[in-house]
Amino acid sequence: MYPLTESMKKAMLPVGNRPMIWYALQSLEDAGFQEIIVLIRKETEGHNDLYRYLAETYESKSAKAIRVVEIDNDVNGTADALRAAQAHIHAGVLVMSCDLVANVNIRSMVDEWRIRDADVCMALADSLPHERGLENKKNAKGIKDYIGLDVETKTVVYYTPEADVDEELDLSRRMFTQWPRVQLRNDLTDCHLYVMRKWVVDYIVADTTISSLKGTGDAVAERVVCAGKLGTQS
Repeated sequence: MYPLTESMKKAMLPVGNRPMIWYALQSLEDAGFQEIIVLIRKETEGHNDLYRYLAETYESKSAKAIRVVEIDNDVNGTADALRAAQAHIHAGVLVMSCDLVANVNIRSMVDEWRIRDADVCMALADSLPHERGLENKKNAKGIKDYIGLDVETKTVVYYTPEADVDEELDLSRRMFTQWPRVQLRNDLTDCHLYVMRKWVVDYIVADTTISSLKGTGDAVAERVVCAGKLGTQS
């Protein structure tokens, strides 16, 4: 979102008449979350504005605690951010980006994660029309993901960012033995919304070669399920 974020944190960018982070916090509270952790980069532009908003302006409906955790400025990926917050994570956790402004039923997603006894549950959305057309533009490689979904269970059995693909997709025979009906999609967007068990967090934290959650779940966990599709916030 550069250059808008040159002088203002992304979380504080206005959407309608609210800062962007308001929508994420409201979604979590509507889903019944009592403890929310907000990760903020240290000493960056707009740092104090976000602190002030959370402490003085934001009106919580039901959350008992909104804890702010500062992370180093060199933290880039979501997995790195989880490492910074590890001391505050004691059970399963939902991870979401502050720029997710959508009609998403988080409670339903968490329920599905529990009912299906999944290790990780992730939200996917249909790519927007302008995103689908980007593959025709020069230097557009890397914007899509290749996602394999089991047709019957919506289990994510394959996930590879296009940027990691040289010429051919590496699809194992073992995958098709276990999941004979796989639909390979490249028109879905990872919404950066995940529910995961504590052991998955611990695994990601311990493996410092992992910097992002994107594409990590299917490699780490045996039961990664798709929570369905999201719509845009009206």
